[in-house]
Amino acid sequence: MRMFADMSNNYIFSKLKSGKTLINYAFLKISSQGFLFLLSLILAKVLSPDRFGAYSLSLMIIYFFSALFMRSSQDPSIVLGSDELKQHSKINKIFTVRIILLIQAIILFYLITRVFFQPLSHFSSLDETGFIFLFFAYSGLCIRNFFEGTFLALNQRMAEAAYDALTNIISFVWLFVIYYFFTINIENILMMFFVSPLIASLFLTREIDLKKVLPIEFDLRILRQMFDYTKWTIMGSVGLYLVNWVDIFVLRIFVSLDQIGVYNLGYQIFKGVLILISIARVYYLPFISEHIKDEKKMKNYLKNKRWIMMAAGSIGICLIYIALPYLFSILYADTYQGSVTVARILLVGAVFSLYQTFYSPIFDAMRRYEFTQLASILMVAINLALDYILVFLYGFLGAAVATAITYAILSLIYEMYFRKNLKNIIFSSPQRPTIR
Repeated sequence: MRMFADMSNNYIFSKLKSGKTLINYAFLKISSQGFLFLLSLILAKVLSPDRFGAYSLSLMIIYFFSALFMRSSQDPSIVLGSDELKQHSKINKIFTVRIILLIQAIILFYLITRVFFQPLSHFSSLDETGFIFLFFAYSGLCIRNFFEGTFLALNQRMAEAAYDALTNIISFVWLFVIYYFFTINIENILMMFFVSPLIASLFLTREIDLKKVLPIEFDLRILRQMFDYTKWTIMGSVGLYLVNWVDIFVLRIFVSLDQIGVYNLGYQIFKGVLILISIARVYYLPFISEHIKDEKKMKNYLKNKRWIMMAAGSIGICLIYIALPYLFSILYADTYQGSVTVARILLVGAVFSLYQTFYSPIFDAMRRYEFTQLASILMVAINLALDYILVFLYGFLGAAVATAITYAILSLIYEMYFRKNLKNIIFSSPQRPTIR
């Protein structure tokens, strides 16, 4: 049995080293994100701009509280769960803590939305009935995060990616049924966020070895470790949330719901392009991690491969830029023509994001996590400041300009950091400093 386990570990290690498992996992995750992108395009088709704007604000609320109360504990649960798995061959203690945090997250959201119902209702344009469905949507997000974290803590990455993809596929089916047999509205769209992860869990719960998560056992020490760790990850979790939603927050102050809907649809095009760009980072990460000390291969990556991919990606972005007016005329007639202008402005930012993304695997391989975290925080601050100025002056188009400028600044920061701190380490004499 021990020999079989050793053989299995060697096989898994060799797969990870070659990058195949990582790439397969990443492509499955990217495909899942692609489903979410298409879902937004479909919802914009069936909802009016003001209703799509209200839907966007509803998502902004539930994703914020999910990032604050549940998603922020995912990384700590994976780290602590992995340690528990190594020591005791099970994760029942961390599993128990995650159940407690899941219940706590749902209760806190209910209490906060009851106490602050009036301002939240004014912000989202949802009535009391709408907030009942919003509660279910939030609970579904928390349940989804709970299962994803459990799979990852058990080192079942492919099962986690499959769960993520299946949840999004079920969302498509739900939307199809609602559209053809009922009346589609924000309430039953929000219910989709609750139903989909529950049904997906019924299919994939069998992938969880119950012997490793049971019996339920409360350990106060583990709970304290989780809270200590989560205090620090909340900043990163909320920071990532703000990167995606800061524009909508500022727009709610200055513009109408229908303009928010128009902007968000254009932003979804931009987000879809960013998902495609992330393929390059994921694809090259195993290669960079393996050859970070090989000066010849790194030079080939930065001076040849990078520019070939940069040229190909830029051509693709240009084609999207040209095709957008025709695509939107076919899908939405004149309803969302403003989204074309938004998307085109944001595509300029996508070119800078493409340039920056080739540095990201180098920073990851050299473990420059502090820099990337600080860069993300700075990105949010810059975007927020520019949003307030440009949205006030130019409306929702100002938010697009602010985001494009922010990505340009971020790519410049990445370039400067690489030249100052990493270039001489990678391209130096054989006796170069050790990469930490």
